[in-house]
Amino acid sequence: MLLKRVYLFCLVVLLSGCASISDGTRAIAYGWVDVSEVPGAKLQDVLFFKYDDFVETGTGLADGMQVAKFQGGYVFWHFDVGMGEYAISNFQTQTCLVVCGPINEYRLGIEGGAPTRINVVAPQAYFMGKYTLSEVSGGGLLARGSFDFQATRRGPSQAELIAFLRTQAPTGSFTSELLSTTR
Repeated sequence: MLLKRVYLFCLVVLLSGCASISDGTRAIAYGWVDVSEVPGAKLQDVLFFKYDDFVETGTGLADGMQVAKFQGGYVFWHFDVGMGEYAISNFQTQTCLVVCGPINEYRLGIEGGAPTRINVVAPQAYFMGKYTLSEVSGGGLLARGSFDFQATRRGPSQAELIAFLRTQAPTGSFTSELLSTTR
């Protein structure tokens, strides 16, 4: 009987440790972008990097972010961001009709991504901003494509983005708990 109670106690402790994916060092990063003015106006991926990793190794692509069409643009987010400084490095778009065309990549680089920079110091939701990605004409037929990346006031409010993210978070997870306290 005592062994059964010890086993049950250990099981409860183990499962309660799994109830939250956070150890108090994870956060949420999110933002919104309008890509309707660039070729391949379907956002496929948003890549972001951690500054410390970039400085130390020369790389630092942390991960791809999830994306979803939302209010005339795309909301992008990552539910498991560690402590440190992050910024967007690349946006990838694609045109899909019957079949999908090649991926168009818009690289912001370490300085170009600066407007999206966040410093994650606590488990909370970090807004990376709202932006418009547009093509810049000029340079002729064979010239390499140029683009402009600007902050915008268009698009959904932060409250609308958080409300959308709440629908994407797993029920009962650390993420859903964190989003429920975000205004």
